[in-house]
Amino acid sequence: MIMFSDEGFWPKALITLGILVLLVLFFRGRTYLRIHTEGQVAVGLFPLARRKFGVDEIVDVCPEVIPKEQRIRREWGGRGKMEDEDGQLFDCGSSTRSIVLYLTEGRIVKVGFGDDDGNVDEAAAKVREAVLSAQRRQESESRP
Repeated sequence: MIMFSDEGFWPKALITLGILVLLVLFFRGRTYLRIHTEGQVAVGLFPLARRKFGVDEIVDVCPEVIPKEQRIRREWGGRGKMEDEDGQLFDCGSSTRSIVLYLTEGRIVKVGFGDDDGNVDEAAAKVREAVLSAQRRQESESRP
């Protein structure tokens, strides 16, 4: 009785390996906020949800405390995307602070940024500067 010669071993092994890879990706996942040079902003939770929009849609960027009722709390960890009347929250780790993007038409996107430390203020300032720079670049390219 050799296990590797069994016809049912390889499909089961591949399925098990696939599930393990997905679990590792899921638990190693992170929230991200990327500002691309072509004027696109990508926000999401790797490898799950994501959202893209133009840098010209951003009205303001600021750090903010996530209210307790909006925090993503689950028995398997605070990972996920939450939508409510205020907008969307992308979080990976039960964050208490976020970088908030205020968009045109009153839409709001929050990206969880961990616990209450000074890094979120610094990161929000860098994001704000990158957004302003991308908006200026877009404006200068659109001029005749």
